[in-house]
Amino acid sequence: MLGASATGRRPLLVKNQRKFSIAYFSGKMLAKMGRIALIAEEMGRPEDARMVAARLAEASQVWLNGTAGSPLLYDFRWGGVVTCGCAYKKDHGCTNGIGPYQCPGLSDPGMNFGLGFYNDHHFHFGYHIFAAAIVSKFFPDWGIKHHEAVTLLIRDIANPSSSDPFFPVFRHKDWFLGSSWALGIPTLGGVPYMNGRNQESSSEAVNAYYAVALYGHVMAQVFSSAGDPAKTQTASLIRDTGRQLLATEVQSAQIYWQVANAGTPDLPRVYPEAYRPHVVGMLWSTLAQMQTWFGAEAWKVYGIQMLPITGVSEQLLDPRWVQQMLPSFEDSCLYDSNPIKACVVEGWSMLVHAGQAITGRWEDGRDGIMALPDDVFETAGGNGHSRTSMLWFVANRPPPPPPSGDDDSY
Repeated sequence: MLGASATGRRPLLVKNQRKFSIAYFSGKMLAKMGRIALIAEEMGRPEDARMVAARLAEASQVWLNGTAGSPLLYDFRWGGVVTCGCAYKKDHGCTNGIGPYQCPGLSDPGMNFGLGFYNDHHFHFGYHIFAAAIVSKFFPDWGIKHHEAVTLLIRDIANPSSSDPFFPVFRHKDWFLGSSWALGIPTLGGVPYMNGRNQESSSEAVNAYYAVALYGHVMAQVFSSAGDPAKTQTASLIRDTGRQLLATEVQSAQIYWQVANAGTPDLPRVYPEAYRPHVVGMLWSTLAQMQTWFGAEAWKVYGIQMLPITGVSEQLLDPRWVQQMLPSFEDSCLYDSNPIKACVVEGWSMLVHAGQAITGRWEDGRDGIMALPDDVFETAGGNGHSRTSMLWFVANRPPPPPPSGDDDSY
């Protein structure tokens, strides 16, 4: 089943239909569909839920059976799953082949956010694992059929076994800090980054491990119903491993990325008072920055620590921290002097509206989401969300917390 590659990578399968080409954005759209299926089921519309899940199954499996536009490869040099990469031409899909020397993602560290160079694997694959968990819940036979392929993605980002010869142990996780590092093996002109490792989106790291736990939970039920005790045990271990990764990632995100006011109960502050923002955008081994890889606007820095809004956001986004940071987020996003309102146009304002709902202003959150144009759900800030999922989140917020300390928003 595995074919050799002159680049040192081996394709998981050699079929190659030009359907999806970018693992990250495809994953966000797949996870969006999965949340819609769950919401439909919870609203008592099982037929609609299965219809969405069926579409999700068809879309998800192209990444698992080798027919994606940029197929998954196994890299036996570094031990991991990467993608071929896509030399994309508008309206023509990927124009490169998959033969020797035709995988641009293996030579261009900027392509697909550096997935071919081990950047952000938990961000990318977390979305796909989440989607697989949802499909498997509705279609257990699909889950059984694709279990080994999904497990490869899990082993890539959450492998607990030192005896696994194909993947490193916990690729991204730093067990001393409790959080993860997203940086892979790219260098600057052959020299490592001077500030060491880094991670930007703590919330996507949290959601990646949430996906692992959810997938293990679903598949333990699937294999138990199928009468397979060995695989039930394996799936249970995946679930428990995901839960451990998730719990530590949430706690670390709240310590290192979510900067609370000094003296807020149970929200320890590790930064000096001279650091005024309520968020860290990029955490390095030796540096904390109020910026992102794609800009230094405050709304980008706050937004990247919130998306995607999912069920686990209730654990991640402590209402007291949201209450403290929201004025800065709102000011930079909704009330800045830029007439273009890039924050709204690019979809990030929906995260402001999620914050409004978290702090008890659910009507503002609802009205803001309802007023958004449809096309913002296809933008960089919004393409992992749907109006349905955002309204569902708003509608299920508990009462707001009491005020916690003086506000000194940046």
